[in-house]
Amino acid sequence: AMTMETEPLASLQARLRAAPCMDDPTLMETIFNAYYQRVFNFLYSYTRDWHTAQDLLITAFSALPGLKDPAKLTSWLFQIARNLANDHFRKAQRHPQLELADAFLPPTPAGRPHPEESILLQQLLASLS
Repeated sequence: AMTMETEPLASLQARLRAAPCMDDPTLMETIFNAYYQRVFNFLYSYTRDWHTAQDLLITAFSALPGLKDPAKLTSWLFQIARNLANDHFRKAQRHPQLELADAFLPPTPAGRPHPEESILLQQLLASLS
């Protein structure tokens, strides 16, 4: 498999300009190998979740056949990734999911509220005043 080191970006850009379309599997693999780590890091920094970043990464690369101007590959790919991450967060706000860890907070001694619950309660009370 080629990497960004074995095929400089300029060489990849030249291949993209010569490519009749973006559905050539060899070209797609080359693009993936050249960009996947950078796009994954970007998505992970945005989502802070490995599995979500992986899912969004695959979706971003599956959009490559829609690329109209190969000279804009880098900016286009990162824009697609950012849009996917933003869409993910919008959907999460519409359909919030309880984190499994939140459902099983460890018990606290003498029936006192858990520290996380205390913080949430303080925030709630502050918002009411």
